[in-house]
Amino acid sequence: MKKYLSLDVGSCKLKYAIINESLDVLEEGYEYTILDDQEKLFAQYEEIAKRYFGEVEGMTLSIPGVIDMETGFAYSGGVFPWVKDIPYAEQLAERTGMKVAVCNDAKAAAFAEIGYGSLKKIKNGVLLMLLGSGIGGAVIVDGHLLNGSRYAAGEFSYIMGDYRHRDGDEDMFATACNMDSLAALVSQKCGRKMNVFQIMAGLSQKDSDVIAGTEEYCSRLGIFIYNIQCVVDAERFVLSGSITDEPTMMEMINEGVNRTFEKAKFKRIFRPEIKDVVFHEHAKMYGAVYHFRQLYEGEK
Repeated sequence: MKKYLSLDVGSCKLKYAIINESLDVLEEGYEYTILDDQEKLFAQYEEIAKRYFGEVEGMTLSIPGVIDMETGFAYSGGVFPWVKDIPYAEQLAERTGMKVAVCNDAKAAAFAEIGYGSLKKIKNGVLLMLLGSGIGGAVIVDGHLLNGSRYAAGEFSYIMGDYRHRDGDEDMFATACNMDSLAALVSQKCGRKMNVFQIMAGLSQKDSDVIAGTEEYCSRLGIFIYNIQCVVDAERFVLSGSITDEPTMMEMINEGVNRTFEKAKFKRIFRPEIKDVVFHEHAKMYGAVYHFRQLYEGEK
């Protein structure tokens, strides 16, 4: 059975795993990411690759930034300031002697769901990643990931919510619906500072103040989902992030979406299904494997 070296490159940790065709994680580990030095980070990649050379079909990476996933060319790198117009995959292939695939981290999470999870066999769908400081995601059209003309399709963070506030960012999707926003809304209702883990615990315990703050958050999220749906006309939205592990949260998000669609003046927009992702911990590494197999093995 074929095996692949898959890396999830984040701002704090560089996670790696050996994953086979059945998505069994045979071996895994992590190192701390070097953010500000390309040579040192690529040396980390090279050292990890040496350990598994000859055992795997190749190396596949999930990284932040705007990436041409067909060629592995990186136009930008998110938290990696030195990533600008770099032939990322080509350079790694030269250094490691391996086949290399590179994909954007949000789109890697989408690939996991397209290939093996909640977006499998969905013709038109959306993945929303509800993160600490922003909203990542991806759009699926006719069963394929939409890259966009500049590989930036699915950058939902920058959607504006109110035309009257264009000089600021408080109405942006990233600001209105990230996890910091949820924590602020719930903290205000509770009269004390709350983090996401405390909020999830409060929801499971049916704490009325936590529920009130979360309802306000879900109403905001419902409006942005409605706006995206007006453009995409998706069958299904799939949500990921730490909050989606709590069943009460998913119920409340669905209720928030219901409120938005019920209040809409024009009833011509189809209300999509809202579901949790199948994959959590290894999602981006699974998605990177799917991308590698598409690129080099014709995986469909």
